[in-house]
Amino acid sequence: MNNIIKNVNNYLNADSTDYALLLNGEWGSGKTYFIRNNLFPEIENKHFRPIYISLNGVSEINQLEQSILLELLKIKGDNNISHVLFSTIGEGMKKLSKIISKGYFNLDITKLNLVSLFPLDKKILIFDDIERISSKIGIDEVLGYLNIHFVEHGHTKVIIIGDLTKVEEDEKLKNIKEKIIGREISFSYTIDEIWDLIILKYKGVNEFPIFLKNNKTNIVTLLERFHLYNLRIIFFFTEVLKNIYSYIDTKRTNLQEQIILFSLIITLEFKKGSFHNEEKSKRKELINLENNYIYISLIKKNQVTNYVPESYSEIFSSAYLENLHGLYRFFYSIYSFIVLGNLDIDMIKGELGHNPTNEYLDALHNLQDYYILEDDELKTFYEKILEGLRKGTYNVYTHLYVFNTLYNLSIKNIIPISIDDLKIRVNASLEIADKRNEYDQNNLDFEPNYDLSNPDIKDVFDHIKNLHETYFSNEKSFRIQQILVELNKGKA
Repeated sequence: MNNIIKNVNNYLNADSTDYALLLNGEWGSGKTYFIRNNLFPEIENKHFRPIYISLNGVSEINQLEQSILLELLKIKGDNNISHVLFSTIGEGMKKLSKIISKGYFNLDITKLNLVSLFPLDKKILIFDDIERISSKIGIDEVLGYLNIHFVEHGHTKVIIIGDLTKVEEDEKLKNIKEKIIGREISFSYTIDEIWDLIILKYKGVNEFPIFLKNNKTNIVTLLERFHLYNLRIIFFFTEVLKNIYSYIDTKRTNLQEQIILFSLIITLEFKKGSFHNEEKSKRKELINLENNYIYISLIKKNQVTNYVPESYSEIFSSAYLENLHGLYRFFYSIYSFIVLGNLDIDMIKGELGHNPTNEYLDALHNLQDYYILEDDELKTFYEKILEGLRKGTYNVYTHLYVFNTLYNLSIKNIIPISIDDLKIRVNASLEIADKRNEYDQNNLDFEPNYDLSNPDIKDVFDHIKNLHETYFSNEKSFRIQQILVELNKGKA
């Protein structure tokens, strides 16, 4: 950023200029933030007055002139005065135009260039959002206007800001750019600068800065890995963390890393608009992705030449989880907050906070990486899962995940349990879990991606599905009975 400030200072120090500066950077990269918070003070220290105009939505030159005039009329400390003054002047000019038009000639003085009446020395005009002007007017037309009225003939200092990286440049736009732009400066924050902005943003916000600093290496590594420099997306992600960090049980192994990874990649998908269509089916795939079943098949398919990912979960895995699949975990509470806008504190506490069932889930997740575990580690995790089954701690829907995990290890003789014994333990645990009534109408989301052609796996699936359907059937009957009772009360 020092390079930008240096170029602007040189521009301001030049006695006479007939060119503008272009600050070009991607949307959300923090250009406007930098201008207002870093560049404005530098400009004012040089005894120049920055005149800031957003071109967002501008559809005609007359509208642009009025915006410039309004900014020039602003009185520091009380912008309402300029609004009233401008409105009064505007109405007066319209009335005067009507009077003049009744005479021997017709003159609309509202279209006069009143901006030219203002001295613009020691002022610098800053035009932001050049790429966001209305389609009714071309960028080349706006640049042409700025060149004729300010840059080339008026020798006025002008900075143009926008994202022209994605604007299709025809010959007309290319020519006017060459005529008006003396220097184009690329804008982007470095990761270190972004980190400083994050810490500055949350300075004094309870203990959140401490949480951020404790996880700096993880956060910065992920930002670099995903080439994320868009401040708007980054701040959306940090706001998610700010809302949930105080509920995280920091004693649980890898939990903070899992939460940060999941929050970031779901934020990226949400901001891409990936969940605008088929949200439920995509959610279902992300839930099932947790058990590595799809990811393992993806690794195999990647050995095929010119393999192209097809399903959403494969595309998701390919984009975000290469060498990170061991950290991936689906957090329903975080997903619900980011994608559905539902901040359920009880759900967050149960999923992220201290909860006796979490140690059993952690054991289940850790056992997925059985091939890198020491024998004593594998035994510890396996026995913890069996303890969880004895106590019935797992959610009804999680039991298929439990069965599938232990089934695959059993048939490989990695753990000392028969398939029949495993089915008995899982079914007994399901009966305990069933009594807690922890059912979710949306949560037969585990159904695909398990080998239901395998009769053992299908038996467990059918058991869970039957419990699910029975619960909601009973719920429906109960509610109908309640309605009938209320209707009968009304008749009495």
